[in-house]
Amino acid sequence: MVEAIPTHYRNWSSSTSSRNCRSYLAVGEAFGRSGQNVRVHVLEDFSQQPELSERSTPLLIGIDEISLAKGKGKYRLVMYDLSIPWRPQLFVMHESRRKDEVIKLLQELPQPERVLAVAIDMWRGYKTAVQTVLPDATVVIDAFHVIQASTKALGEVRKVVQKSLSKEQRDALKRDKDLFAEDFEELTKEQKEQLKQWEKTSPELSQAMHIHQKLRALYRCDDLEEALDLLIDWEKKILDSSLEPFQELLKTVWNWLPEILNRFHYRISNAKTEGKNNQVRTMNQQGFGYSINSLKARMQIKEEKTALLKWRKYQDRCNRRLNQNESRIAS
Repeated sequence: MVEAIPTHYRNWSSSTSSRNCRSYLAVGEAFGRSGQNVRVHVLEDFSQQPELSERSTPLLIGIDEISLAKGKGKYRLVMYDLSIPWRPQLFVMHESRRKDEVIKLLQELPQPERVLAVAIDMWRGYKTAVQTVLPDATVVIDAFHVIQASTKALGEVRKVVQKSLSKEQRDALKRDKDLFAEDFEELTKEQKEQLKQWEKTSPELSQAMHIHQKLRALYRCDDLEEALDLLIDWEKKILDSSLEPFQELLKTVWNWLPEILNRFHYRISNAKTEGKNNQVRTMNQQGFGYSINSLKARMQIKEEKTALLKWRKYQDRCNRRLNQNESRIAS
């Protein structure tokens, strides 16, 4: 049997100090234990989390799915606490994302009336589950999945155009394909010139690029009225074109329009959730497959170690914005 390690040893091993984080090996050496001994007990502590019904209900929730076994098509449900802007916290990982399972999990929240908004992708099951259990919560379609759908439509247009080009042009277009989906404002001067050359090559590709960039601009709008004006112009550009992938995207956007525009009431997104999911996948691959409890524990340990550093960076950003506003007012 592994000898128990006193709680204060474990707390020291999972210190959140950005300058003084201790590895399991260092903690073990300091207290006459092995690094593995420390790791086992820390993981045990973090894996024995209270039931969902006993935990504080988040104000803002992100619901998504994650596939840990590539190509096997098995998705697990993940829920993140989006209430803390610098650190989305994984608080649920479940074997199934079926609608009835999502409803059951949401029903376990001790204070469902606290939930203000829930960010989801464009899957009806999530929307139905939230509206069933949390009727007062606002459903928000996150920007990540809207832009992802537009990127997919752009890619389909590019593939059609590609077939009509010479082999040399096809190879060049494949090399440049990632540029088409990027925010035009963030590209270098050379990259912008590359895209302009492709616009001259194909009118369809030029139309698709401008429609995609127009939708990207939606999330730079300051308010709901500006967003609606932009979407009207975006719709006109699609209707004036003959691009079938964007015709389908238009139907999707109008079907989810209230939830997409709710983003201007609650500026939450699952973009950071996607980043966290990538971290979970990497952990799982490094361990050649972990149990759900082990993955949750490892993810929480990682977040605890970096929480203080992220909090300080978040404070710095807030202070810079405050100073900039004060400077503008003074001038």
